[in-house]
Amino acid sequence: MLKKSFFATSLVAVALASNAPQACAFAGKTHAFAQGERQTTSIRKASAPSTQEVTPIEREPTTPRPRRTPPKPKPKSPTTTTTAAAPSEAAQSKVVRAVFDTLIDDIRRNDAAAVMNLFWNSQALIVFNYNGTVTKTWEQAKINRESLYTKIKDVKLEVRDPRVKMLGTNAAIVTYLWDQSRSLDGQQEKTTGRTTLVFQKIGADWKVVHAHVSPEQPDASLISPAERATEVVPAKTEETPANPPAQSEETPVKSTVKAEETPAAKPPAKTEETPAKPPAKKDEKQAKPAKPPVNL
Repeated sequence: MLKKSFFATSLVAVALASNAPQACAFAGKTHAFAQGERQTTSIRKASAPSTQEVTPIEREPTTPRPRRTPPKPKPKSPTTTTTAAAPSEAAQSKVVRAVFDTLIDDIRRNDAAAVMNLFWNSQALIVFNYNGTVTKTWEQAKINRESLYTKIKDVKLEVRDPRVKMLGTNAAIVTYLWDQSRSLDGQQEKTTGRTTLVFQKIGADWKVVHAHVSPEQPDASLISPAERATEVVPAKTEETPANPPAQSEETPVKSTVKAEETPAAKPPAKTEETPAKPPAKKDEKQAKPAKPPVNL
């Protein structure tokens, strides 16, 4: 490389001495050639593979970052719009019993308005009364009770064997026996009976939707013969025993011929002598006036 540069410099000096213009042109070409050689040499060196070993850079080991787990959604708090759990039958049975006790207390206090407030205010209300009649509609039941309560005083009511049977959570049946004494139009009377009440939950309140009141000991004459044979034991009647046939005091006359003997004639039966049975007292019981209805 140094030799070529020295040679080019010498040529430039000679050209300057002999022919200055031509020497300058030649010197420029020579200089350009030398520059091109330099560039070519540098390119070759750059493209030539390096014989030096490249040592890889050692990096410090990095610990893996823990993955972020998304947070669990929080449980939704119950809102005020959720409905409460339905009460159990045992709890509802206590409520029905409390309403029943209130009804009995209102009857003892002879409070017609309070009693009718516990009945279903509907045209479909039906009440079977103590005297066998039927009352329909709440309005008619209220009129009957108010009319009756103006005539009675000193009501004493005792309840026996009350029972509450739940029919789900919205209906119930209450049965009980009762003994009652009161003054009706100035006359003291005592009655006993049995009652069935049907309760239904209407809205938030328990109401009596049906009542059936009957005497504890019904009149035997009003019972049909089929039921009387199975449920009611008929009273024993005193029957007069039939008179035995009278023995004849006459002795038959013995004869020598046995074939001609005839037995003594039997006396006729005394059917006309049996006294007639007294007539049944059925008409007397029917003649009694009907008692006013007892709505318990």
